[in-house]
Amino acid sequence: MANEQLRYSGDGKNIGDCLGQKQSGEYPAETYCTRCDRQFRSTNAFKQHVETSSYHHYCEPCGRDFVTPVGLIQHFVQSPRHFYCQRCNEHFDAKEERSLHRRTKHYYCPRCDAIFEFEVGLHEHNRQKHFYCVSCKRVFNSQSNLDAHMKSSLHTSPIIECTAPSCGRLFLNRGDLAKHWEAGTCSSGLDRAGLNEAIIEADTRRMFTDPDRLLTGSSGPSGRTARETQATKAVRGKHAYKCTLCNKTFKAKRGLDAHLSSPAHAERIYRCPPRADGCDSEFTTLSALMQHAESGRCEVFAEEMTDAFDKLKRRIVNGL
Repeated sequence: MANEQLRYSGDGKNIGDCLGQKQSGEYPAETYCTRCDRQFRSTNAFKQHVETSSYHHYCEPCGRDFVTPVGLIQHFVQSPRHFYCQRCNEHFDAKEERSLHRRTKHYYCPRCDAIFEFEVGLHEHNRQKHFYCVSCKRVFNSQSNLDAHMKSSLHTSPIIECTAPSCGRLFLNRGDLAKHWEAGTCSSGLDRAGLNEAIIEADTRRMFTDPDRLLTGSSGPSGRTARETQATKAVRGKHAYKCTLCNKTFKAKRGLDAHLSSPAHAERIYRCPPRADGCDSEFTTLSALMQHAESGRCEVFAEEMTDAFDKLKRRIVNGL
């Protein structure tokens, strides 16, 4: 064939795979666009035509031509090479930039990668599909996180009172009250060590405390463990402030003292009641035990433990 031609229909394939050079008598390198019924003298001229003609829908970064604008848009949306916002017809250099655009300019659900026309659509979607606080318009990763949020000060008024003399502070739950005592912020002067001793003395039924983890001396059971005592003696008087139990170092002695007096190496003297249906979990602090009970993770004994805590609270406060 003297005038053999290259026919290019623009079906979305790579344009370089569809072009070639076919010698003819009139043109040294002839290409032919079947869609426009036009001939071109060179491959470059043909490419320029595809890139600029309104009859072609060309993706320059990928070198692909599409028959319809819908095909080109679908390519932008589906290709991992492009970061494209279809609603705005706007391209971005990175996925993070597109995500920021969606969050700030649209009603966007990043978990489902879905954009909604109106805020009420996103609101209803979150309510049905995710762990969602309706009043705060916040999405949480799990039901437990949502439950904790609903029990926070944003949605709950503090009702648990510290009845220690001259204190009277209110807290959201019993775990926070126990933290208040353990931190030494109560005006009564109660701290974690004193609270442990008071609980051990008051918990005669051993509902909260584990007798196997208590030291028994001449004055009765104690919450202070042999391991804590050994660590304190091992570092006393040295110039290097290092914990011999975990090898953690501190610039000042007060940092080491705070570390040793914290629950970091404390014995797990508190436990969830080890009964038929109990979980028998162990804790280093009373606040952690009460947070466990109030979280609902151990529903069998939650009410029983909170009632027992209130009774112990009265005994502790009366003894101050």
